[in-house]
Amino acid sequence: MIFGFLPMAVMLATTFLIPLVSLKTEKYIIHTTLAGLFLSLLLSISMIPDVLSKGRVVYQMEGWKAPFGISIVFDPLSVFLSVAFIFIVLLAVVFSHKYIKYKKTEYYSLVCLVLVGTLGVINTGDIFNMFVYLEILSVSSYALTAFFKKKESLEAAIKYLIIGSLATSLVLLGIAFIYGVLGTLNMADIAVKISGTANPVIGTALALIITGMFIKSGLVPFHAWLPDAYQASPSPVTSIFSGVTTNVGMYAVLRLVFTVFNPVSVLLWMLMIVGAISMLGGALLALVQNSLKRLLAYSSISQMGFVAVSVGLGTQTGLSGGVLHIINHSIIKGLLFLCAGFIVYQTKTDNMHEISGKFKFNPVIGYSFIIGALSLVGVPLFNGFVSKWLIYVAAFQVSPVLTVLALVSSALTLAYMLRAFYLVFLCNAKPGAKQKKIPLSMQLPLIVLVGIIILLGVFPGFSIDISNLMVQSLNKQQYIGAVLT
Repeated sequence: MIFGFLPMAVMLATTFLIPLVSLKTEKYIIHTTLAGLFLSLLLSISMIPDVLSKGRVVYQMEGWKAPFGISIVFDPLSVFLSVAFIFIVLLAVVFSHKYIKYKKTEYYSLVCLVLVGTLGVINTGDIFNMFVYLEILSVSSYALTAFFKKKESLEAAIKYLIIGSLATSLVLLGIAFIYGVLGTLNMADIAVKISGTANPVIGTALALIITGMFIKSGLVPFHAWLPDAYQASPSPVTSIFSGVTTNVGMYAVLRLVFTVFNPVSVLLWMLMIVGAISMLGGALLALVQNSLKRLLAYSSISQMGFVAVSVGLGTQTGLSGGVLHIINHSIIKGLLFLCAGFIVYQTKTDNMHEISGKFKFNPVIGYSFIIGALSLVGVPLFNGFVSKWLIYVAAFQVSPVLTVLALVSSALTLAYMLRAFYLVFLCNAKPGAKQKKIPLSMQLPLIVLVGIIILLGVFPGFSIDISNLMVQSLNKQQYIGAVLT
């Protein structure tokens, strides 16, 4: 069982190995980082057969059994998300090879630390350790936001720090209330004891934790930090933020609401209302942006709204659509932000009106961007259609109004993505505008992500089957039985 704990341990070791390797030269830092990520990915993939055959694999740290020890829990939900997130970070690091030209030691160490926090939140069976790993993820994200040390990046990092600290404070306060009432931090043990108490403090604790996770996911009205942080951070980092870190908050909501606590109707309606506002509000705000990265940032808020609505429906179809959209959003936004990264790399600006005079159409970047845009809208034969169709169907079964709002949001998504494509790629560059050659390390991640988007769109059965398995992982009784026995 310790074998399954190794992906996170490998990334932690890589984080501390990078500064040691750089003592003499930074030449081998990229190789060290890629080796750690590739090994962590292989170890996570190797866990899949065991998890699928047993349903859930539990590792008790140092042999201390739950609820007294710290549990690491691997099930289809955590394993497949781990594989997807490691893969996105791996491609972002490959893209970073030519993009990041200085402070490489700090950059790659922080990227690895972000992944350590992400894997910890996803795989822990202890609610306090979820908070600890969330802090690791958050602190390293603040530092990456401020990486360029310009006025804009420092301002964005400070805003992210203040709002993010509020989020983690709410989470910690909620955890303290739970421990004060139930006397346990193990999530399976909490699930057992919570069914035997009607203490209103538990509801308050859950509200605090969920609010903190909403902030981390950038849902409206807790989204103020997100556009600034996305715009100011290095573009490969932004692909990690959008593809990985904001999705971690929604994972925590899924796990806590359906596995640990009880999905009461008030909570589900709150998820749907906040999700609907984010879904529509994020799309409307994206429509008026002139900054390419801010447009994609508001788009992420809108897509997290889709996930929140789908999760709030509480049905099998809704949960499957929400979980699948988390993965699809990671892939799509990873692609779009990497495309934006090369454009910024060449033109030194993310203002779309300025880009249109400096950037010549490039087939690799242009076609990758439009494929990502169409997938984000939910056009058939691309992976985004599969998850959005499930969300439309599930929403219609509960309230046709939600389906109408989702369709309107998708129409707005089409409008702002076509506007971005027109301004960036179809407006003729000024005479004399130069086109930089795209390094292979920047082309390869785009090609791989485009291939995955098309493959999952043409063969949707595979991803739907995986999402159904991931939803089954939320079963409370099975989770309790695996962890406490």
